[in-house]
Amino acid sequence: MQNLRPETLTDNELLRYALLENPKGLSEAWGNVLLQRMAVLVDQNNTLLSAQNKMYEDAFEEGFAAGVAVAHQ
Repeated sequence: MQNLRPETLTDNELLRYALLENPKGLSEAWGNVLLQRMAVLVDQNNTLLSAQNKMYEDAFEEGFAAGVAVAHQ
């Protein structure tokens, strides 16, 4: 694992290296890269969850409106 550079690793490889192959801890530089990558993944996940929640809210509102329309016929 010599000559490894964090920027050449995928997210999964970086996490594996950090957790499994370096149990004594990471250097500050490697730790910073890991934190930055994880922050990006969390942001991406939050964005996806927000979009999914919006989709469900819209579907509920459409379904509710259709139900009200049918009830008033």
